[in-house]
Amino acid sequence: MPDYRRIKEIIGNPESAGAKNRTTVKNPRSSARGKYQFTNDTWNDIAKIAKARYKIKLERYDPRSQEIAMDLLLE
Repeated sequence: MPDYRRIKEIIGNPESAGAKNRTTVKNPRSSARGKYQFTNDTWNDIAKIAKARYKIKLERYDPRSQEIAMDLLLE
């Protein structure tokens, strides 16, 4: 069984990001943004799941929303 906590730790700490606030960092070569570098398509898909399943609205740059999104992705 994968160690999801370790996966989140590795993905959520990109040394190359170099940003003080990693929740708003944007990849200049794609639509990827935020701590876990979700692309627009992935973020939109996860946001739909969160809304349908848990009746919550994820905000793209909200740190808590990014953690919820990553947890949903790793389910």
